[in-house]
Amino acid sequence: MRSKTVLVSLVPRWRAFAGDNDFTTIPMDVSRFSEARLRLERGDLGPSTSFLMHLQESADREVWTELVPGGVDPDTAGGELHAVELTRQWLRVKIELRGADARVSCYAEGILVARG
Repeated sequence: MRSKTVLVSLVPRWRAFAGDNDFTTIPMDVSRFSEARLRLERGDLGPSTSFLMHLQESADREVWTELVPGGVDPDTAGGELHAVELTRQWLRVKIELRGADARVSCYAEGILVARG
C-alpha cells in the first residue's frame, strides 16, 4: 500500500530575500506527517552574500531543532533533495542571509508523507 502524500511549498518559487537578516516562514502543523521530502534551490547570490537555509521543527513553536545540522546552501544547478523524519508538531524554514548587499532568490518545495 502506498503512503498518502501531500504537496507542500514552504518557500514558493522564486521568492526573493534582501538584507543582512534571518527570515522565517510561518510554522506549519505537520503532526499528521512522518516525513518531508523537499527540494531546496537558490539562484545566484548578490556580491559578498552568504546564505544558509535551515529546515527546523518544534514541539512548541518556541524552541527550534535543526533537521539538517548546520543548514543547507544548495547549488544553483538543480538544488538539493532532502528527506527528513518529522518527530515534532511544527515545521518551518529559516533563511540566514548575510552581507552588506545581501540578496538571493530561493525556494523549498516537495511532499509530506502521511503517518500510518
